[in-house]
Amino acid sequence: MSIELVVRLVLALAAVLAAASAGLPAPVAVAALAVTFLFTPGLLVARFAFSRSGPEIAVASSLALSPFLTGAPVAVLLALGAPLPLVARGVALTVALLALVIPDARKQADIAPGPWVSWLCAAAWTALMAALLVGNRWLPPRADGWYHAAATLQVLQRGVPPEDPYFAGVRMLYFWGIHVWAASWLALAPRLSVYTPFVVFNITAALAVVLAVAGFARRLGAGRAGIALATGLATLGYSPFGWVVVIARALLGEVRGRAELARTLGQGADPVIFTMAWGQLHGSMAFFGDKYLVLTQFSMGLALFALTIVALLDLASSPGPRTAFAFGVLAAAALFIHTVVGDCVVITAGMVWLSLLPGALRGGAVERRALVTLALATALAVIVVSPYLLEITLGKRDQMRFGFSVESLRSLVIGGMFVVMPGFTWLAMRARRSPDAGRVLLMAGGLTVLAMSLLLFERNQVKFFNLLFLVLSVPAALGWLAWMRGRRPLVRRLAVTVLVVGALPTATLCVWGFATERGQSETGWHPPTPAMSEAMAWARASTPADAAFCDLGGGREVLTMAGRSTLWGGYSGERNYGYDHEAILARRELAGALCRGREPGSRGAALLAEFAGLRREVIVMTRADAPDSSSDHGAIAARPDRFQPLYVNADVAFWRVRVR
Repeated sequence: MSIELVVRLVLALAAVLAAASAGLPAPVAVAALAVTFLFTPGLLVARFAFSRSGPEIAVASSLALSPFLTGAPVAVLLALGAPLPLVARGVALTVALLALVIPDARKQADIAPGPWVSWLCAAAWTALMAALLVGNRWLPPRADGWYHAAATLQVLQRGVPPEDPYFAGVRMLYFWGIHVWAASWLALAPRLSVYTPFVVFNITAALAVVLAVAGFARRLGAGRAGIALATGLATLGYSPFGWVVVIARALLGEVRGRAELARTLGQGADPVIFTMAWGQLHGSMAFFGDKYLVLTQFSMGLALFALTIVALLDLASSPGPRTAFAFGVLAAAALFIHTVVGDCVVITAGMVWLSLLPGALRGGAVERRALVTLALATALAVIVVSPYLLEITLGKRDQMRFGFSVESLRSLVIGGMFVVMPGFTWLAMRARRSPDAGRVLLMAGGLTVLAMSLLLFERNQVKFFNLLFLVLSVPAALGWLAWMRGRRPLVRRLAVTVLVVGALPTATLCVWGFATERGQSETGWHPPTPAMSEAMAWARASTPADAAFCDLGGGREVLTMAGRSTLWGGYSGERNYGYDHEAILARRELAGALCRGREPGSRGAALLAEFAGLRREVIVMTRADAPDSSSDHGAIAARPDRFQPLYVNADVAFWRVRVR
């Protein structure tokens, strides 16, 4: 029996087990689901599209493409009315069949392990991210993690398009492809935590992004030292010498000495990263790992973007069906997983297209083929996902404007100290004799313009810097090595010392912050009390899936444990996603009135009547620990004409709102 046949049988068996994972032990179910939904579909595509690429690119693309290749068919079938468990099981069995019948298009000579340093760096980074995510139960629900869990539960219970769990009845204007993918896991293995798919997703994204950077480095001619330095700069090179800010505040700040160090280093992740990213757009500018320790789809978006850069270089130099398909499927996956990344992919494709235009006008046959091929591949990628893009974007308001911010400049100069200047310098020096360097220079320049000229809501332009630094990490590494190669040993040792002393202490303090996270900040999470868990279990079992809860405490437990939406998800929620301000304001007023046992105003009464017309129950939740200004249990209890008691325990009470 050949190795190829054994691999096919193992992948098919894993997919069959994934389809039947409801009855399997949790570790076996997670392993089977991970192979089926996070590796096999992408591998089947990579065997054709990336058959001439190095092994790093092949494995990274297998991981990065699989959520799209499984999530998109599930989304389509859900939109057509098919039940999620049946659809998820059908996708898993289809993967099993395809694993048996699709041949490997690679030649045996192409299947080489590649430089060991690529796999060592990827394994080390992945192990670090896995240790933190799996070893610290406070991290998965932290920050945005709980919101993505809530959106997944909406898909699981009510299909697509999902409504925003923050605002019951409002179409979710956010890229929800990953939530469909995660809901497929839970449909097949209901006993899994809602956070499990995202934890596995981020861990594999950590592996994929380092392998993608390593493959990109090889594409630009890097050897083992270049690969090691490139992956090191990409993962550990943010805001070098950020640790100096911690020391400076302890010496010169309002609170000094051990008290300041304890405040910064003993209060979880936020104080550490925001201190070391002082003056920049976001705390993530202190540590690349923030994108992998917060459960969002941007983690895999970074890997997709690095892979796209390599695919664009391949297509520009060797246009053909294989390279066109490789870029097209990556672009479609990026648009599906994270539209900011997808938009940047389309923009960078446009830059590469423009770079080919002069050669095509001079009569270059390769450039002409590349122009047509790239345009067709980009158009087809956008067309394939256009129904989804229209669904998640039509109706968005005021999410972007042109402008300059000092924080953006600081992020470029301070956050990218080790990669921006060295990367641009190396690219500029080689642009004339290396078409690849010229195209990467153009792409990096375009990203810099986006980062410095666009202001996104909630300072989300920081994502442009994340993408820019990822692209520049490879030429920066080559630039550092080229500069050191011509210097005396003492100067080389000094340069290495600067890199190590600048980067490692900053990254180490960030790791310490995430390791010591215990929900100390407002973005943190606290384990629910037994009474709260009991109340949420009752709500999930005893209230309609489309019930709209009203909880001025933010509704996190309702969203993530009961799987219900809220009328109003708090001030942070109403500022996101571009919803109509007046409509959201009406929800805030209605929620405030109901939680205090008062009659709503005219706008709130109209909204309440709208829910009644849709036969959607509105349920008020009061908490024992809520301040008097948030809710008034006594006032609600004194209004049986308006509020019908449903459930009460030591911590929580639920009341159905009677509509007159």
